[in-house]
Amino acid sequence: LTLYTLIPMGVIAVFGYFFGEIIERRYARMQKAFSVLSDHVQEAVSGERVLKAFVQEDAERAAFRKVNERKRRDTLGVVKLDAAFYPILQFLVGATYVVAILYGGWLTLTGEMTLGRFVEFNAYIGSLVWPMLALGDSITHISQGVASLNRIHEIFDEQPEITEPEDPEPVERLEGEIRLDHVCFAYRAGADKLTDLSVEVRKGETLAIMGRTGSGKSTLASLLCRTYDIDSGSITFDGHDIRRIPLKVLRENISYVPQDNFLFSDTLRRNIAFARPEAEEAEVVRVSRAADIHDNIMDFPEQYDTVVGERGVTLSGGQKQRSSIARALLKDSPILILDDALSAVDTDTEERILENLKQDRAGKTTIMIAHRVSTVVNADHILVLEDGRMAEYGTREELMARENGIFRSMAEKQQLERQLQLAD
Repeated sequence: LTLYTLIPMGVIAVFGYFFGEIIERRYARMQKAFSVLSDHVQEAVSGERVLKAFVQEDAERAAFRKVNERKRRDTLGVVKLDAAFYPILQFLVGATYVVAILYGGWLTLTGEMTLGRFVEFNAYIGSLVWPMLALGDSITHISQGVASLNRIHEIFDEQPEITEPEDPEPVERLEGEIRLDHVCFAYRAGADKLTDLSVEVRKGETLAIMGRTGSGKSTLASLLCRTYDIDSGSITFDGHDIRRIPLKVLRENISYVPQDNFLFSDTLRRNIAFARPEAEEAEVVRVSRAADIHDNIMDFPEQYDTVVGERGVTLSGGQKQRSSIARALLKDSPILILDDALSAVDTDTEERILENLKQDRAGKTTIMIAHRVSTVVNADHILVLEDGRMAEYGTREELMARENGIFRSMAEKQQLERQLQLAD
C-alpha cells in the first residue's frame, strides 16, 4: 500500500522539479522586462525637456505602451503559471488519497488489513499532505529567488577591465611630467582611435589639444586618467608607467573636468567641495571666484546652500561647467585636465577664467582640450589631432606660421565668424 501511494508522490517530485525550472526562466524574463521598463521611464523623465521641445510626447507614450505591454505579458505569464501549479499539485495530492482509499479499502474488505490499520494509514497520509503542499509553495519562492540571485551575480561576478597593478610603483605623489610614446588605442578591433601618438609635457607646462570632432581628444583624456588601457606604446608620469601606478594615487593626482559635467543633487557648496569635504568656506569661495561662478552663486536665494537638481538640471550649461572647474581647482592636483570645459561660456567669461587659471595653476601641469582657438592662447604647446594621429605640434606662433595648416585654418575661420557676429 505504501509503494502504491508513493507513485503520485514521485510524480509530484518530478512535476515540482520541472515547474521550478520553468518558473525560474519565466520570472527572470519578467524581471528583465521590468528593468527595461524602469530604464525607459527614467530616461523619459530625465529627457522631459527634449521630448517637449521636439513635440514627441505622443511618440513617447506609444513607446512606453509597447514596453509596458511586454512587461504586462511576461508578468501575466508568471501569474498564470503560478495559478496553474497549485490545482495540479492538489490534484496529485488527492490522487495519493484515492490510491490509499481504493487499494486500502480493497485490502480491508478482503481481510488482508484490519479496519484500524486502514484508518491509521490514512491518518499517516494526511500528515504528509501539508508538507507536500508547503513544498510546492517553497518551490515557487525558491525559483523566484534563484532568478533574482542570478541577476545579482551578473553584477557581482563582472570583472573590471582596469585593475590595480600586480607590481605597483612606490609612488605617492606625481610632479606633473607626462610622456606618451607611440601610443595606440582602439575601442574595438579594427577601429583605431589613436595611432602612434608621441608627445611630452614637462612639469608646469600647459598643453592644448585641438582637432575636429571625433579626432580622439577625449579619448586621450580618458587614457591619461586610465579609464581605458592603451593597446600598445606607453604612457608615463614622472617616468613611472601608468599601468604600474596605483589607481588611487594616479587619480588623486589628476583633476578632471569632463565634457559631460555631472553635479550631484546637493548644495553647490558640497558639489564644489566634493573632493575635499573638509575645505573651509574661504577656499570654496576662492576657487569659485577663479572659475567665475561666485557672483552667480551669490545671486541665488540660498547662495552656496542652493540645492541643484539631479545632474545639476537647475543650472545653465555654463554654470555647470564653471562649478565643475571650481571643484577641480579645489582638489588642487598637480595635473589638471579640462575636456572642452569652456565650451558653454562666452568669450569674455572665458578670458577671465583663463587668466585666473594661469595664476592659480602656476607651476602645475594643465592639459586643455578645446575647439575654440581663443581657449588655447596661453598654452605652451598645441597638439592638433587628425583621425587619431598627430597632425601638428608646436607653439601658437609656430602653428600660425604654417601655410595651409589645420590650426591656422581653424583660427582664421573662427576669427571670420567672430567678425561677422560683431558686424551683426
